[in-house]
Parts: sequence; structure tokens; C-alpha cells
Amino acid sequence: ARSRKSFESLPRWIQDVDQHSEGVVKMIVATKAEEGTPAVTEEEAAAFAAANGCIFGTTSSKTGAGVQKTFQTLAQAVLQNQETNEAVAEEAKLSLTMEQSAKPKGGCC
Repeated sequence: ARSRKSFESLPRWIQDVDQHSEGVVKMIVATKAEEGTPAVTEEEAAAFAAANGCIFGTTSSKTGAGVQKTFQTLAQAVLQNQETNEAVAEEAKLSLTMEQSAKPKGGCC
């Protein structure tokens, strides 16, 4: 999300991800943090990420800055997402079980 062209492609890429997968963690990463003034500011990219349900990070593969933090942030978000999905699935299972138990049993008058 450092070049303007890549940044402007993000809505389409996010739409593709949303179309083909459900409940995934999305992260936008600004790379080449060591270079001069970016075409897209960190504030603009972070605001876009937040508005589109993505987490945001900055890295430099050249210096290594932010790489570990970015992966840790992503891993934590994936684990939290997994726990949330498991809790929702368990609630749905419990609700279905309770519904089935509450239905009157067939039988004679």
C-alpha cells in the first residue's frame, strides 16, 4: 500500500477476498518503509484499512523494521478470529440442540 496504483487496486482485491472466502482476517501492509515520502501516507492507508475491516502494518524487508510486529499482529488476529468463529459455531450448535429438544414428540393423542 505504498504506491498509489497498488493502493487504488485495494478495493477490488478486498472485494475478491470477500467474494471467495468468509470470515478471514485481512491485512494491508505498507512496504519499503525505509524509502522516502510514500505516494500514500501511513495515515491514509491506516484509515482505509480500518474502514474496510482490515488490520494495517508497515514493514521494511530491507532493514527488517516492522516485519516481526506485522506477523505477530496478523497471527494474533487469526487466533482471535478462530476463537470467535468456534464460539459462534458452539452457540449455533447449542441453539439447534435446544430447538430440537423443545419440539413436541410425535405420538398418539
